[in-house]
Amino acid sequence: MFSRKKLLTSAVLVTAMSIAGAASANATANTIAAATQSKTTATAQSTSGRITDSNGQPLVGVTVMVKGTQKGTMTDPDGNFSLANVAPGSQLTFRYVGYKDVTANAGSGMNIVLQEDNQLLDEIVVVGYGYMQRKDVTSSTGV
Repeated sequence: MFSRKKLLTSAVLVTAMSIAGAASANATANTIAAATQSKTTATAQSTSGRITDSNGQPLVGVTVMVKGTQKGTMTDPDGNFSLANVAPGSQLTFRYVGYKDVTANAGSGMNIVLQEDNQLLDEIVVVGYGYMQRKDVTSSTGV
């Protein structure tokens, strides 16, 4: 038969092994979480660039969006933009009223040139309190 001392020693060893196993599992989980976070941070990149029109003039307020997400920004007065934590291979969409939309792969030091979309601007006449289509305007308008 087992003595009390042997049973107590066995119980202490089993408890110690359980605690060590739990601590080891917890340490392994923390290591995996840290590695995953490190990998995610390492793969994200910063994207920046400048947006101009066909004459080389900077465009202020161009909307820059990461395609398929809600992440985006607008250009500053010099036409520059910057987005942090953009996944490699992401596509950016550039939109500005009166210009054709452009889609390009994200990168650093991008130079985007937007082309005017005159056809779109020819359809709408802006008035002080709303908008009207050109065909519905009865007074004279100038282009």
